[in-house]
Amino acid sequence: MEIAMMWSAWDSLADYGPLFTPIAAGIGAAVHVWRVRPCPPGRPSEIVLLWLFGGVVGIGGLVVTISHVFFAQSTAQQIGFPAGNPFQFEVGMANLAFALLGLACIWIRERFWEATAAGFAVFYWGAAVGHFIELFGHGDNAPYNAGPILVTDVGLPALILIALANLRHTQRLSGRTEDDQR
Repeated sequence: MEIAMMWSAWDSLADYGPLFTPIAAGIGAAVHVWRVRPCPPGRPSEIVLLWLFGGVVGIGGLVVTISHVFFAQSTAQQIGFPAGNPFQFEVGMANLAFALLGLACIWIRERFWEATAAGFAVFYWGAAVGHFIELFGHGDNAPYNAGPILVTDVGLPALILIALANLRHTQRLSGRTEDDQR
Protein backbone atom coordinates (compact mmCIF):
# COMPACT_ATOMS: atom_id res chain seq x y z
CA MET A 1 0.00 0.00 0.00
CA GLU A 2 2.79 2.46 0.86
CA ILE A 3 4.50 1.85 -2.49
CA ALA A 4 1.22 2.50 -4.32
CA MET A 5 0.80 5.78 -2.40
CA MET A 6 4.40 6.76 -3.14
CA TRP A 7 3.87 5.98 -6.82
CA SER A 8 0.67 8.06 -6.88
CA ALA A 9 2.39 11.00 -5.15
CA TRP A 10 5.28 10.79 -7.61
CA ASP A 11 2.86 10.79 -10.57
CA SER A 12 1.10 13.86 -9.17
CA LEU A 13 4.38 15.74 -8.76
CA ALA A 14 5.57 14.52 -12.15
CA ASP A 15 2.65 16.28 -13.84
CA TYR A 16 4.40 19.55 -13.03
CA GLY A 17 7.94 18.24 -13.13
CA PRO A 18 9.34 20.14 -16.11
CA LEU A 19 8.30 23.47 -14.60
CA PHE A 20 8.82 22.81 -10.89
CA THR A 21 12.60 23.20 -10.58
CA PRO A 22 12.88 26.21 -12.94
CA ILE A 23 10.14 28.05 -11.02
CA ALA A 24 11.66 27.12 -7.64
CA ALA A 25 15.13 28.17 -8.83
CA GLY A 26 13.73 31.44 -10.19
CA ILE A 27 12.11 32.27 -6.87
CA GLY A 28 15.28 31.32 -4.98
CA ALA A 29 17.44 33.44 -7.29
CA ALA A 30 15.11 36.45 -7.03
CA VAL A 31 15.11 36.34 -3.23
CA HIS A 32 18.89 35.80 -3.17
CA VAL A 33 19.57 38.77 -5.51
CA TRP A 34 17.18 40.95 -3.51
CA ARG A 35 18.97 40.10 -0.24
CA VAL A 36 22.52 40.76 -1.49
CA ARG A 37 23.44 44.37 -0.73
CA PRO A 38 25.54 45.99 -2.02
CA CYS A 39 25.36 44.14 -5.31
CA PRO A 40 28.48 44.63 -7.46
CA PRO A 41 28.26 44.42 -11.26
CA GLY A 42 27.84 40.84 -12.45
CA ARG A 43 26.74 39.52 -9.07
CA PRO A 44 23.05 39.18 -10.05
CA SER A 45 24.01 37.08 -13.09
CA GLU A 46 26.30 34.95 -10.94
CA ILE A 47 23.52 34.35 -8.40
CA VAL A 48 21.02 33.45 -11.12
CA LEU A 49 23.55 31.02 -12.61
CA LEU A 50 24.20 29.40 -9.23
CA TRP A 51 20.47 28.74 -8.88
CA LEU A 52 20.14 27.55 -12.48
CA PHE A 53 23.10 25.19 -12.24
CA GLY A 54 22.41 23.95 -8.71
CA GLY A 55 18.62 23.94 -8.85
CA VAL A 56 17.67 23.25 -12.46
CA VAL A 57 20.64 21.27 -13.78
CA GLY A 58 21.55 19.68 -10.42
CA ILE A 59 18.36 19.02 -8.47
CA GLY A 60 16.23 18.89 -11.62
CA GLY A 61 18.61 16.34 -13.11
CA LEU A 62 18.29 14.17 -10.00
CA VAL A 63 14.49 14.31 -10.23
CA VAL A 64 14.58 13.28 -13.90
CA THR A 65 17.06 10.50 -13.07
CA ILE A 66 14.70 9.13 -10.42
CA SER A 67 11.80 9.42 -12.84
CA HIS A 68 13.51 7.50 -15.67
CA VAL A 69 15.23 4.88 -13.52
CA PHE A 70 12.81 4.15 -10.67
CA PHE A 71 9.45 5.14 -12.19
CA ALA A 72 10.18 4.05 -15.75
CA GLN A 73 6.69 2.75 -16.62
CA SER A 74 4.91 5.94 -15.59
CA THR A 75 7.54 8.16 -17.21
CA ALA A 76 7.41 6.16 -20.45
CA GLN A 77 3.66 6.67 -20.57
CA GLN A 78 4.01 10.44 -20.00
CA ILE A 79 6.58 10.72 -22.80
CA GLY A 80 4.86 8.37 -25.20
CA PHE A 81 7.70 5.81 -25.06
CA PRO A 82 6.89 2.11 -25.20
CA ALA A 83 6.92 0.54 -21.73
CA GLY A 84 10.16 -1.23 -20.90
CA ASN A 85 12.16 1.02 -23.21
CA PRO A 86 15.86 0.28 -22.60
CA PHE A 87 16.84 3.84 -23.49
CA GLN A 88 15.18 5.24 -20.40
CA PHE A 89 17.93 3.94 -18.16
CA GLU A 90 20.50 5.58 -20.44
CA VAL A 91 18.59 8.87 -20.38
CA GLY A 92 18.43 8.58 -16.60
CA MET A 93 22.20 8.12 -16.39
CA ALA A 94 22.81 11.09 -18.71
CA ASN A 95 20.61 13.18 -16.43
CA LEU A 96 22.54 11.91 -13.41
CA ALA A 97 25.80 13.00 -15.05
CA PHE A 98 24.44 16.51 -15.63
CA ALA A 99 22.97 16.58 -12.12
CA LEU A 100 26.45 15.97 -10.70
CA LEU A 101 27.95 18.64 -12.98
CA GLY A 102 25.22 21.13 -12.03
CA LEU A 103 25.77 20.56 -8.32
CA ALA A 104 29.55 20.78 -8.79
CA CYS A 105 29.03 24.23 -10.34
CA ILE A 106 28.14 25.49 -6.87
CA TRP A 107 31.77 24.98 -5.80
CA ILE A 108 33.69 24.87 -9.08
CA ARG A 109 33.23 27.94 -11.23
CA GLU A 110 35.25 29.76 -13.85
CA ARG A 111 35.45 27.77 -17.11
CA PHE A 112 33.71 24.76 -15.56
CA TRP A 113 30.47 26.70 -15.95
CA GLU A 114 31.02 27.11 -19.69
CA ALA A 115 31.71 23.40 -20.13
CA THR A 116 28.64 22.42 -18.11
CA ALA A 117 26.44 24.92 -19.97
CA ALA A 118 27.65 23.71 -23.37
CA GLY A 119 27.03 20.05 -22.55
CA PHE A 120 23.64 20.82 -21.01
CA ALA A 121 22.63 22.81 -24.11
CA VAL A 122 23.63 20.00 -26.47
CA PHE A 123 21.74 17.42 -24.37
CA TYR A 124 18.56 19.48 -23.92
CA TRP A 125 18.43 20.94 -27.43
CA GLY A 126 19.03 17.46 -28.83
CA ALA A 127 16.15 16.19 -26.69
CA ALA A 128 13.97 19.04 -27.99
CA VAL A 129 14.72 18.02 -31.58
CA GLY A 130 13.68 14.47 -30.68
CA HIS A 131 10.45 15.74 -29.11
CA PHE A 132 9.64 17.79 -32.23
CA ILE A 133 10.34 14.79 -34.48
CA GLU A 134 8.05 12.62 -32.36
CA LEU A 135 5.37 15.32 -32.22
CA PHE A 136 5.25 16.23 -35.91
CA GLY A 137 6.52 12.99 -37.42
CA HIS A 138 4.59 10.50 -35.31
CA GLY A 139 1.84 12.52 -33.66
CA ASP A 140 3.14 11.90 -30.12
CA ASN A 141 1.09 14.37 -28.06
CA ALA A 142 2.00 12.83 -24.69
CA PRO A 143 2.40 15.47 -21.94
CA TYR A 144 6.17 14.98 -21.58
CA ASN A 145 6.71 15.04 -25.33
CA ALA A 146 4.54 17.95 -26.42
CA GLY A 147 3.86 19.88 -23.21
CA PRO A 148 5.95 22.16 -21.00
CA ILE A 149 8.98 19.97 -21.66
CA LEU A 150 9.42 21.71 -25.03
CA VAL A 151 9.62 25.08 -23.29
CA THR A 152 12.16 23.85 -20.74
CA ASP A 153 14.25 21.86 -23.24
CA VAL A 154 14.61 24.90 -25.49
CA GLY A 155 14.45 27.73 -22.96
CA LEU A 156 16.61 26.58 -20.05
CA PRO A 157 19.87 26.12 -21.98
CA ALA A 158 19.25 29.45 -23.73
CA LEU A 159 18.66 31.17 -20.38
CA ILE A 160 21.84 29.67 -18.90
CA LEU A 161 23.95 30.65 -21.92
CA ILE A 162 22.54 34.20 -21.96
CA ALA A 163 23.14 34.67 -18.21
CA LEU A 164 26.66 33.26 -18.58
CA ALA A 165 27.45 35.57 -21.52
CA ASN A 166 26.11 38.52 -19.50
CA LEU A 167 28.26 37.58 -16.50
CA ARG A 168 31.43 37.27 -18.58
CA HIS A 169 30.69 40.53 -20.42
CA THR A 170 30.16 42.37 -17.13
CA GLN A 171 33.39 40.89 -15.75
CA ARG A 172 35.34 42.07 -18.79
CA LEU A 173 33.88 45.58 -18.54
CA SER A 174 34.62 45.88 -14.83
CA GLY A 175 38.06 44.28 -15.09
CA ARG A 176 37.06 41.73 -12.47
CA THR A 177 37.48 38.02 -12.53
CA GLU A 178 34.94 35.60 -11.18
CA ASP A 179 37.09 34.97 -8.10
CA ASP A 180 37.04 38.72 -7.27
CA GLN A 181 33.23 38.67 -7.05
CA ARG A 182 32.88 35.91 -4.45
